[in-house]
Amino acid sequence: MTNIEPKLILLRHGDAMHKVGQQSDFDRPLSKLGQRQVRRSCESILQTLKNHSNQTKIIASNSLRTTQTSQLLHQIWLDQGIAGEALQAEYAAELYLPAPGTVMKWIESHFNKNQQNLILIGHNPAWSEVCSQLADRVIHLATAEAVCFDRLSNSNPSSDSWKFIQKILPS
Repeated sequence: MTNIEPKLILLRHGDAMHKVGQQSDFDRPLSKLGQRQVRRSCESILQTLKNHSNQTKIIASNSLRTTQTSQLLHQIWLDQGIAGEALQAEYAAELYLPAPGTVMKWIESHFNKNQQNLILIGHNPAWSEVCSQLADRVIHLATAEAVCFDRLSNSNPSSDSWKFIQKILPS
């Protein structure tokens, strides 16, 4: 594998089951459709990152549907023969229905240009708003869609910009 610049990928969770009774939004699992969507998107994400020798870090909201999305991504990587240690996951309560500024702070503090790809898994509306901000154009993420970015460093290290690479669809 060739070592190239790490990627930032923002992935929205797959389709979730509707609330049942007193069930909270936080505890809604992926539906069967959502599981299929996530598998297809994750296979495309794997193809996007296939030439990277970089480690990949996943940070997901700690809601049930985003943790299930993260687990499916990890399983697909294992099924493709990619070592489990190449994919590190953590879960953050702060990424459950956050403001876009919170997501931007997570990107700034967790994207390490010299070492790891970063996949953030979360929810709308923040995910679409952050993608739109980074791409400098309107992007809407439907369930299980993702957007991939490259980081472009300027001479001033505090003013980084992002290059939109592709939108990944669960098809």
